[in-house]
Amino acid sequence: MGQIELSGPTNFAPIINQTANRIRNLRNVYTILLIITDGAISDLPETKSAIVAASSFPLSIIIVGVGSADFSSMDVLDADDAPLTATDGSVMRRDIVQFVPFSKHQSSVELLASETLAEVPEQFTEWAELTGLTPPGFVAPPSVKSPPPRAGAPNGRPKDCTGCQQNFSMTHHRHHCAFCGKCYCANCVRWKAKITGRTSPPSGVSVCAVCVSAAVEVQKL
Repeated sequence: MGQIELSGPTNFAPIINQTANRIRNLRNVYTILLIITDGAISDLPETKSAIVAASSFPLSIIIVGVGSADFSSMDVLDADDAPLTATDGSVMRRDIVQFVPFSKHQSSVELLASETLAEVPEQFTEWAELTGLTPPGFVAPPSVKSPPPRAGAPNGRPKDCTGCQQNFSMTHHRHHCAFCGKCYCANCVRWKAKITGRTSPPSGVSVCAVCVSAAVEVQKL
């Protein structure tokens, strides 16, 4: 980053549209577009329309905000509280954007990586379900019954953490317990574990306090 100079205006729509045009006809390829920005977005209506149009394609968009600019508009693009609507009235088919403020996680490479990629697995799964595509030889893991939508949550997305009850926001992101599937903040799913009958990375998966202490299938690391 020391050799890169960022400048304005901050227009996202052109790169999103260009990426969408390149991947719209690809099959068996999923693309992640990384946007690094140091300024507030300059073309919000056009960007919302570009994201809505791209929400049917095999694409996730990760936006990393660096510096001290006002990134409040990024929370709108993240679409955790309400789906985006384009200027023509069409609504996004799925959430494809994740915003991460670099300053909050720059002290930990592991946490930065975790927050940056936190929503990609769910976004990929939603795209696969939307298109009916699955990888060759894919075997679905044991299903986890998701909790019913909580009151006041658009599209079934909880507005607050199941554990600490704090509201989710641009800097207080949603995460899911890998065992029960409930929605928590990062601090409330900080326990790492392996789950019997499921493939887990060497570092384990994130689980909540209830599951790590009460579920016999969860083995704390």
